[in-house]
Amino acid sequence: MELKDLVNVSGIVGRLLGEKWRANVRYKLDTYADLANKDLERFNKIRLELYEKYGDKEPVIDENGAKVLDKQGEVQTQYKLRAEEVENFNKELQELVEEECNLKFNPLTLDDFGDFEFEQFEIKALIAAGLVKDPMEE
Repeated sequence: MELKDLVNVSGIVGRLLGEKWRANVRYKLDTYADLANKDLERFNKIRLELYEKYGDKEPVIDENGAKVLDKQGEVQTQYKLRAEEVENFNKELQELVEEECNLKFNPLTLDDFGDFEFEQFEIKALIAAGLVKDPMEE
């Protein structure tokens, strides 16, 4: 599986963690989330480093042209990629998301989720990220 598969499935896993499951299913979901979060934290750290490398920090501006403040009263900032660096940023980010990651995890089956309703794209993402076994391979 590639890092992009973990990124794509993270929201779905969050939704699943908000549901009530049988103890063994919950255990597997929690285990998967713990393993995936370690890789996602590394991914986000490196992605931020790419923004720092190829972009410049600037204040967030609202629709009225005023600087946006956070809860502590500090000016919120964001990175803006330098125009001449967009291609380099995209190339490195693409290489990063295609990096292989191997979570040692015993996947669930769709049957483990009972009558929970998934969208088709969610099922594909769960399979690609190794959380659920591909029913076609069973």
